[in-house]
Amino acid sequence: MLIKESHVDVPTTANGKDGTMRIFVFHPTIPGYPNARFPGVALFSEIYQVTGPVARFARQIAGQGYIVAAPSSYHDFTGPEPLKYDVEDTDRGNKFKIEKVRHSEPILLHGI
Repeated sequence: MLIKESHVDVPTTANGKDGTMRIFVFHPTIPGYPNARFPGVALFSEIYQVTGPVARFARQIAGQGYIVAAPSSYHDFTGPEPLKYDVEDTDRGNKFKIEKVRHSEPILLHGI
């Protein structure tokens, strides 16, 4: 099955600052999209954000007929680019993980 990839930049407020969160979207290429409906999966990545292996996994899920949304979890600290698999970025990712404010209330995302 052919997979299409895109992204949506969603306005956010995190830690009192306005910004955007990039959500990477992977979906099957099927006639009728985007008006067709598919089940969806939210895919949260490890501390390195949406890396090559995470995107590959998202493509595999999309290949089974799902729309996959993979957010840039650390949008309030850095851009949407993945962190490197090295000591410096591993330390950064672990720091972000500890400092990230988590909300207990659900947030609705429109336009995905």
